Amino acid sequence: MKKMIKPSAVITTSVAALMLLGAAPAFAKAPAPTIASNSKVIKTANTGTKVWLGGSSFDYPFVSAVESAYTQNLNNASWFDAYSSLNSLKGREAAINSAYGNTDNASNIGFTDVPLTFDAAASPTDASLLNNASYSISDFVEIPITVGGIGIIYNLPSFTGANAATCQTDATKYGVILSAAALAGIFNPSPTITNWNNATILALNPKLVVKTGTKKAPVVDHCLSDFASEAITPEVRTLDSGTSWMFSNYLHTADSAAWPSVIDMGNSSGNANSGALSTAVSATNGSIGYVEASYALINKLPTAKINDNGKAITLSAKSVAADAKAAFTKIGSNFGADSLADFTLADAGSGYPIVGVSWAVVLKNQTNMNQAIAEAKFLEYVTNASKGFGQSLASLNGYIPLPASLSAHDQTVIGTINVGGVSALSATN
Repeated sequence: MKKMIKPSAVITTSVAALMLLGAAPAFAKAPAPTIASNSKVIKTANTGTKVWLGGSSFDYPFVSAVESAYTQNLNNASWFDAYSSLNSLKGREAAINSAYGNTDNASNIGFTDVPLTFDAAASPTDASLLNNASYSISDFVEIPITVGGIGIIYNLPSFTGANAATCQTDATKYGVILSAAALAGIFNPSPTITNWNNATILALNPKLVVKTGTKKAPVVDHCLSDFASEAITPEVRTLDSGTSWMFSNYLHTADSAAWPSVIDMGNSSGNANSGALSTAVSATNGSIGYVEASYALINKLPTAKINDNGKAITLSAKSVAADAKAAFTKIGSNFGADSLADFTLADAGSGYPIVGVSWAVVLKNQTNMNQAIAEAKFLEYVTNASKGFGQSLASLNGYIPLPASLSAHDQTVIGTINVGGVSALSATN
């Protein structure tokens, strides 16, 4: 695995046509998570503690759905805070902070798209937190909880010229195709692709060509060439975003010449989470950005097709699942952080290539059994692939369920959360 980087509101209406024509839709609060009608009833006593859940905005739709299903079956759900959609660094910080007695959130489960295993080696913030708490990475368990894709959303401005109407129709019908090299040129800190009429983008989009005139005097108009002065505005996340890390990892894996290393492509004035980035793209003609797939799919945002070995792959639940299936076949039972992090480009045939795994981080050796039980029981529910448990909510909310073998692995890892050597999963409160 390469080195590092460090992801709410979403659109509530179908806005593909609006964004393609440059109109900015209204954004509102994230939709209520979808809960399966057969969600299992969990007989869990109130632990008398408060568990904070939060971090990665990539995980927000999924974990929120699972939390809603889980807590509605508790004797007292008040000891679970609503998921705080922040970014991956905040998730790792929360898990570490709780380890050394954060009094505001004494019991935390942090969610991150960048395993602590990788990031502490490159992140001064993580390393400092661990040092201050007198902990090492091995004092925490890292639990893969879900798989999802990253959609490339865009906002083309209004077309101009004699073929504007046809161009707008075709752009809505066919969308825009981009490649790893094109995306690298757009999102590079020193970008080499700055306009929508760049030759690389024109070559990737042969269907956006209008032919008029006569056989003897044909007139060929590439729709994107209308944007003679329309700059591309790349929208990025703030520093320490896990969604940025996944996206940068894809660019490096797909085209290491164009994207030499996995870097932190965010900046201090970037967008705080996927919802904020979606809002920014909708408000700016010519803009482009990257969000967790469920934000794009649930709200029908226009997403770029990704050219992978000459084939344009559309973002969909099916194409993300194809990549995930190929990846899990490839890694077998090797569920280490390295193999699960190098998840991108697993299926060059039909799989959507920008896919990643996200994680929960929690302290392994704890001192308060009620807190340990609360965390372990919830994580057990999240990762259980049996019908009616947490993983059955993945596909309903735009994610890919974990295979049974990884779910079983997770249960084993969660079983190591303990107080005085007693597993929290086997304890009673």
